[in-house]
Amino acid sequence: MKIVGHRGNRQYDPENTLAAFQSAWDVGAAGVEFDVQLTKDHEPVIMHDERVDRTTNAQGRLCTFTYRKLRTLDAGSWFHEQFHGERIPHLQEVFEWAEDKPLTLHIELKPTSEDDALIDACLPILERFQCTHKVIISSFHHRLLHKLHLRMNGIETAILTRNPLRHAKQYASDIGAQAIHIRYTYQAANYFPYWKSQGLPTRVYTVNQGRIAKKCRRLGVESLMTDDPQRMINLFR
Repeated sequence: MKIVGHRGNRQYDPENTLAAFQSAWDVGAAGVEFDVQLTKDHEPVIMHDERVDRTTNAQGRLCTFTYRKLRTLDAGSWFHEQFHGERIPHLQEVFEWAEDKPLTLHIELKPTSEDDALIDACLPILERFQCTHKVIISSFHHRLLHKLHLRMNGIETAILTRNPLRHAKQYASDIGAQAIHIRYTYQAANYFPYWKSQGLPTRVYTVNQGRIAKKCRRLGVESLMTDDPQRMINLFR
């Protein structure tokens, strides 16, 4: 079972920053998961929340900031003063950082009313770096995944869901997805062996408890997303 840093190594570094991604890589994570949204001028940047309030020194909806303005924000001091000056990364920066590293980039495209604009912003970067083999794209907005599949069917996509889908394998096939990313619940865990038997890779978020991690591995989960990748890696050594 692969261990993926959820928004990087966010237990010890400010989430969704290059510092958090590097930290996850340093402790041995097989991949990093992060969120992509568009700025006002349609640049793809890395942030989880719709607003910048929680993880920067500013306030407001991310989509109201131009990329130039967003780059002036401090995305590290909220976590600890040692990260003062950490910036919100552009998607291209993450690909540049990951280019020489054998790890998987798990990209969550945030729901938006501008599906085509988000795809238009991301695809040139994916094509430029020729790295579809190390990228998995997921979204709660499944229509967006289908559009992405039609535009670039060589890239792996995954249904992102909080609750189990009864006919997940067929549904994934219908929208051109190859896997399912699902929140861990006792109910969802009942489906893990079945999905594995159907050949549907199952990746689970966000698991920070050892007993749950061990259960996931026992039930055939392919990857585990965690806030503390080092702890999970040590657990399975």
